[in-house]
Amino acid sequence: MNIFYALSEGRGRLTETNLSAFLAFLLTPQAAHGFGDVFLRTFLDEIATACGDRQRFQAVLDKRSITAQVGLEVQYDGPAPRIVDIDLQLFDDAATQKKLHHLIIENKIRAGAAQAVQLKEQFECVRQTLREEEPCPVTAVFLTPPGEARVMTLEYDSLLLDAAIEHKKAWLRWRRNTMEENVSSRTIVDLIRDLLRKEASAEIEPISDYTRHTLKAFVQFLERVMQPASLGRSQIGSDSDAVVAQKEVMLDGRRFLIVRYATDAVKLFDGESDRELAAHPLLRKINVAYGLNVPLERGPGRPINTRQLGRKVLDALGQPA
Repeated sequence: MNIFYALSEGRGRLTETNLSAFLAFLLTPQAAHGFGDVFLRTFLDEIATACGDRQRFQAVLDKRSITAQVGLEVQYDGPAPRIVDIDLQLFDDAATQKKLHHLIIENKIRAGAAQAVQLKEQFECVRQTLREEEPCPVTAVFLTPPGEARVMTLEYDSLLLDAAIEHKKAWLRWRRNTMEENVSSRTIVDLIRDLLRKEASAEIEPISDYTRHTLKAFVQFLERVMQPASLGRSQIGSDSDAVVAQKEVMLDGRRFLIVRYATDAVKLFDGESDRELAAHPLLRKINVAYGLNVPLERGPGRPINTRQLGRKVLDALGQPA
């Protein structure tokens, strides 16, 4: 049993907040996971590589223990106030409490959530706050599904940083597209697997069985549900409900996602809230709006059900999305 699948059903469906919260938990040294700053160190080392400055966090990594403050969905004011998904601040030892680095992590679980200037505006809000507080290097981390969808590239490229200044940016993925995908940096899945390998080979202190199993479940969850950016929105079913077809459609100015699973179940989701909606009425409207001419009856007085209608609509629209 994988608890992450169960927690992601119904109203608990996969959201950026869900995944941000769990990653923030892993990055917090004093959290109840029991492995201290081990994952945080691995994460910082990878961000340094991804931003092209291998020594960026060396002063922090050289310390016996890392003092970090991790915030979730922190709002920063500015010309365009923005909310930072994960706000990670690194400090000197307890005596000075000098801030050494500030990382802002913008988490995307689907390409459709990308906004052209969001990362840029987040960075500007944080930098403005630091001018009034305690200046320090800022690193903007763009965390996304595998792939390089154009909308995500546009958001990442909107943040232009002079190579000569102290601020940097890095693009990290939740997982690889395939095990053979040639990506220049390790992914979150890679970092968790590295942590598990270190524990298995006694390179770090033992991890509790519960934590170990939770990490393995999270990796399997990400591998199953985090769709490559080119495939659109990720949707989750039970362990046996692998997605076999999906298509995004527009209807009355709203975005919807039709998903068919390996069990032949067909579900329809609101494109913004990810809430599951009654599928049959909307499938009928989509059939009319797109001129698909899918018959609604198998014969006189024998209407087709949601599974049958959904499959025919997907076939008529062409899929995957």
